[in-house]
Amino acid sequence: MTIGLISEPKSYTRKLLIKRFLKINVSDNITGTLNPFDMYAEVLPFSNRYLESMSANRLNKLINKKIHRLEKYGITKFILSDYLYKLCQAKDITISRFANRCGKKLFLAISPLCIRQTAKNHSINLLRSSVCISDTKMDRISQYLLRELCFDTKKLILRTNNTDAAKNFCERFYDETGLWVEVSSVLNLNTDILIDVDNCEIKIGRDLFIRDARFDFDLCGYSVCHTDIASLLATPDLSHIQWVCGYEKLNHQ
Repeated sequence: MTIGLISEPKSYTRKLLIKRFLKINVSDNITGTLNPFDMYAEVLPFSNRYLESMSANRLNKLINKKIHRLEKYGITKFILSDYLYKLCQAKDITISRFANRCGKKLFLAISPLCIRQTAKNHSINLLRSSVCISDTKMDRISQYLLRELCFDTKKLILRTNNTDAAKNFCERFYDETGLWVEVSSVLNLNTDILIDVDNCEIKIGRDLFIRDARFDFDLCGYSVCHTDIASLLATPDLSHIQWVCGYEKLNHQ
């Protein structure tokens, strides 16, 4: 499978400026030998400052032009660099064609593995820890997480606005597993581990946040979310996964 990347330059040089004036296309074949995919990059030959000052209409036209070039090579899977994704969001440019943020579902699916590995690395007794799953709508991902974690801990809490559906499910869950899940409409910040489904975030302890995973991909210097790329693969390899941690609470919108 070949993934088409649209990105800003890794560094803006005079050579790129000349290519832009001569209308020479700027592209790059990303050849990471360990990557379970091929990646071809189309580069917008502008500095970040220039891209930020550009009108939304012009930037959108440039991106669409790059998409058409990638389509000529038979590429059907597209992704934006982290920078261009955020810039398109800020300029209210439609980005539904790209795989950006598709890694959210994958990250939540592998969050039990994240919790087990992180707990082990930080000498946390997971069996004695309280684990809260916060999911406003009580979607299927919550049911999946409960089934995955019910043998890892003795205390599971489900925080949701849809308490009726949650209670009905948890009653059946108790009959199946013998583990009673506490259901609440109020978030208890004192739980040891919090899986925030709505914001795709895991909080461990008071101040350790995990929001992404890094796979064994070589992107040759391009900045792209690894979980978004992995979401395009049929079976991502989890054997060399690393968790992207931080100690700063983000302001989610």
